[in-house]
Amino acid sequence: MEKQHLLLYSSDNGGLGFTSRAVWIASHIAENLEKTSMLLLNDLPIINRFKFPQNVDYVHLPGILQKGDEGYETRRLNIDLKNTLTLRRKITKSAIKTFKPGLILIECDPAVLPYEMKNTFGFVKSRFPQTKVVWGMPDIIGEPDKVIPEWKKKNIFSILDALCDEIWVHGAKNIFDFAKKYEFPKSLAEKTFHTGYIQAPYVTRHRIHKDKTKLRLKKPFVLVTTGSGSNGFFLIDNYLRYLEHAGDEVPFRSVIVTGPMMKSQEKHILLERAEKLLNVIFHRYTKNLLQYLKYAQLVVCNGGFNLLCEILSYRKKAIFVPDISKANEHLYRSQIFNELGLVELALPNTLSPDVIGEKVLSSFMDKSNAESLNSINLAQDGLKTIVDRIKYLNSLSAFEMRHTEIKISLS
Repeated sequence: MEKQHLLLYSSDNGGLGFTSRAVWIASHIAENLEKTSMLLLNDLPIINRFKFPQNVDYVHLPGILQKGDEGYETRRLNIDLKNTLTLRRKITKSAIKTFKPGLILIECDPAVLPYEMKNTFGFVKSRFPQTKVVWGMPDIIGEPDKVIPEWKKKNIFSILDALCDEIWVHGAKNIFDFAKKYEFPKSLAEKTFHTGYIQAPYVTRHRIHKDKTKLRLKKPFVLVTTGSGSNGFFLIDNYLRYLEHAGDEVPFRSVIVTGPMMKSQEKHILLERAEKLLNVIFHRYTKNLLQYLKYAQLVVCNGGFNLLCEILSYRKKAIFVPDISKANEHLYRSQIFNELGLVELALPNTLSPDVIGEKVLSSFMDKSNAESLNSINLAQDGLKTIVDRIKYLNSLSAFEMRHTEIKISLS
């Protein structure tokens, strides 16, 4: 395979899910397509905390934040939103023109400033006709009766159809038929491929965190995590209230990870309370989350896509306590996987210390293994499928390039 350039574009205006997924994908591509050089364009403030392979680098874009239901604002720069978007657009276009990627993979929410994305990537088809543009989506983006009207209002279906050669859904079609459920027009549905769920990185036995000695792994523990943590205070607050009330009677230890995007004041409040409890290890942020997840007997989380992939990969029992932001994406996903028997669901509007305590104790004391996954045809080869699709699209680009050269020579 000839040397290829791949450009990834990911944007997170509240959490870090799209960025984490883009890094997972880039790392797997680097391992399996050695001659591929990758450039990630990203606006996450903590992008420098991620570990990148040798042939992957990144450019940091000025960040934006969602303000209320409709508006956005500049994350850090002391300039207005219009100028921030102009700067992002110029950096991205310049990177594409200089790097000349054969494939562009976009990992971000299509409903966030869709016309800005059209203005940013709309020139690719005419300027670089051999470059393929792909938009990656999580398995579920919210309740269809909320998503479909919003996408129609913002003309997202047409924008995706005009920009993209393919849509990659990182999920299983038999679990949730993305194009059908969200009523894709025929032309867009024909471009949509389900890759399967993404396998989480493998944690080897020798990479056990130093907290193993504190945890005394012979006594099982519960992992409580909220992904980025931007909306995680409510869950962790209720879990701590349960522990505070139960005292030393709980038959397990707890590892609590708030996430790097939780507000500093909220993290400080939770830390002070956690330090007063026995059998609790508390982290604001950790690079060793997968190590904890691998050895945990139970995972309590908010139902985000990346955490779901990790739980499926390590076949863990889980309780999902979804937040209800972003068109109820977490809630809708949690309901679907609860109906499949793969997770336990705690509805956010009924959550209390007693409710979370009862569910955790019940799940913890249930000695049956999380084997429901084995009875369901759930594809988890998403990373392999992505590599295969890249090879296929690169072969198309190479064919188109040769065809163009032949036409020029004949003329």
